[in-house]
Amino acid sequence: MLWIWSSGGALMRYNYEIATAGLIHDIGKLYQKSSSSPLYRSKSYEHPLIAGDFVDRFKDVFQQVFNPSELDFIKECAVRHHTGQAFPDSVNPDKASGEMKKYCNIINYADNISSGERTGVGGVHGTKEGAVMHPILTYAEKSKCGLKVVTNETTQQCYKLTKYSDYNLKVISYKTNKKELVYHSEEDYNKFISAFEKDMSAIKAETKEDFFDRLMFVIRDYTWCVPSDASDLIHDISLYQHLVTTSGIAIAIYNNADSEDFFRNFAKSASESWNVLTLTLDKAEEYILSTNKYGVSILDEINTNYTKVLSVIDTVVKSILDKYDLTSSCILIQNKSFEKYIIVPSAKCDDIKDYLKEVNQLLFNEFDGTLLFSYSLSKVYSKEEKMKSLFSKSDYYMQGIKSVLCDESGWNSDKVFVGEKSGKYNKAISGVVPKVEIDSIVGDTNRFALVAIDADKVIDTMRTGFDGRDTISRIATYSSILSDFFSDMIPSMFEDSIVINVNANRVIFICNSDSVLENMIDLIDSFKEYTNNKLTLSIAIQLLNVNQRLFSLVDLFNKHLKSIKDSGGDAVYYSGLILTYNELQDYINTVAMITESVENGTPKSILHKLKLYSQMYRSYVDDGNVLGLKFYSNFRGYPKKFADCSPALLDFLSSHINAIGENPKEEDRLFYMLQSIAYDSELRLKGEN
Repeated sequence: MLWIWSSGGALMRYNYEIATAGLIHDIGKLYQKSSSSPLYRSKSYEHPLIAGDFVDRFKDVFQQVFNPSELDFIKECAVRHHTGQAFPDSVNPDKASGEMKKYCNIINYADNISSGERTGVGGVHGTKEGAVMHPILTYAEKSKCGLKVVTNETTQQCYKLTKYSDYNLKVISYKTNKKELVYHSEEDYNKFISAFEKDMSAIKAETKEDFFDRLMFVIRDYTWCVPSDASDLIHDISLYQHLVTTSGIAIAIYNNADSEDFFRNFAKSASESWNVLTLTLDKAEEYILSTNKYGVSILDEINTNYTKVLSVIDTVVKSILDKYDLTSSCILIQNKSFEKYIIVPSAKCDDIKDYLKEVNQLLFNEFDGTLLFSYSLSKVYSKEEKMKSLFSKSDYYMQGIKSVLCDESGWNSDKVFVGEKSGKYNKAISGVVPKVEIDSIVGDTNRFALVAIDADKVIDTMRTGFDGRDTISRIATYSSILSDFFSDMIPSMFEDSIVINVNANRVIFICNSDSVLENMIDLIDSFKEYTNNKLTLSIAIQLLNVNQRLFSLVDLFNKHLKSIKDSGGDAVYYSGLILTYNELQDYINTVAMITESVENGTPKSILHKLKLYSQMYRSYVDDGNVLGLKFYSNFRGYPKKFADCSPALLDFLSSHINAIGENPKEEDRLFYMLQSIAYDSELRLKGEN
């Protein structure tokens, strides 16, 4: 249970009050970006006071769920979060009276951990008017002094002041300014703050939980593109991520503050009070894509499996939050992923392990061992450890599976849970979930595309790419920025699509196959622009018929993606081919050229012939069928038989015919490509007809 002590010794619960104080403690950094903003305070060190002004300004909104004494508690905890000579006594947690000193220090500690990357190069917690947020990694260089902005660029980049929920892509604006850093205008920030206050005033809620979630969404809308700190040369951490991680850490610490002893050595107690639970639903992709019901549309089956998986994840995550008195701010990265990072109180870790064992027992019974949670509990609270341990497998990582299936000697069927299928978990797991509309994905050809994308070297960057400044806020910002790109861009560029899994480095989605390659070029271009050419993508595309069975397709994807990554990444697997960006563009152009040639009079039989010669080649190479050798003479003599081919098509065929026999490896690849090109051209013509 989660309790706080009043001066009279009576127990009072302030769970959402602590979380709310953490969420708004630095809201002043938004208001200080414009001198014309209603809550502007000129001194940087006064930004904590704005949190109190903010509560007063929206008193009617807060009073929907908080009484006056609870509001006073929120105000004092939010305001008193800074110590040191640079700050007045009015914001110092140690200057709070009575019991409030303890709880103000919880916010202060959480704030310090969340902002552990700050160097203060530009002074005390800089809140420069008009400050922009730089795209993470855009200007980053490794140096002894940490990250710095590269000012010799002909352009500089920053995120536009755009409401989080109002755009398809968080567009980066480009401003020519060789020597000086760029700033948003005061008018830009005034309009932005005005819109923020309008949405704040519109919040309606009947419970503290509902209010907190709505408040968090409004704050995210208007602080995702505002820098958390403007004292360093580079401002690449979102104010929202700083606010939400402070809130999550604070509520986890608060859960551990169960006695007076906790506060006698607060620094040590607080540092050992929180962990990050990495919760992974193993084999989720395999389960979703394992289709074995004959007579059922493959897309219908995928969609049914997909909604079941989402129900399992959402139910278990929500249950963890409810069971351990946590708030949604404890979820580090909000995305549609099968892996969740949740800030939890360290005192509850053993209980969490027992709880997940129970969940796995239910899942094993429901899904015959197909879906189970694995997990790790990482101590990432110290500034020395930072976030590296999040991306290393801990001793607990596979404990979820092991606890259900086996003991030290191996399989143990006696430990398999065989209880009554009841309770909220089973209800959610077995319940009916509304389906996503999928009819538009399949066109006249009865085909669709299944796409897997891995962002190259993202995990490596999270581990080592921030020059020792890989704090919880920076990692959360980095991961969210990349996740958001895919979440925004895929539905926008692939109009008929279902995103199955998305996180910072892994995306799987289903889409219409008609223009998947052309759209993929646009996605790659946008990603390069978005990351300033610092990150690349490995992509696998598989075309499928709705009546096909998938079985081990995920393993096949992973195999293709590994082949791409082993060769340096930045390529696309398609129809047996691994294509670089330029080769993919050439492939698209060739299909368009052949399609146009056939439409303008080239005999359509050319497509059949190209496929036939490719099949002959494969029968010889793969099966040793000597009759297949006829492809040499047939292919070489082909242009003479079709003098009415377009000049462009004749040039294409001649260039490849001349290459036959020169390089066996390239020859093999050539016939794969010719077969695929012929097939795609044929389908393109069918679709148009």
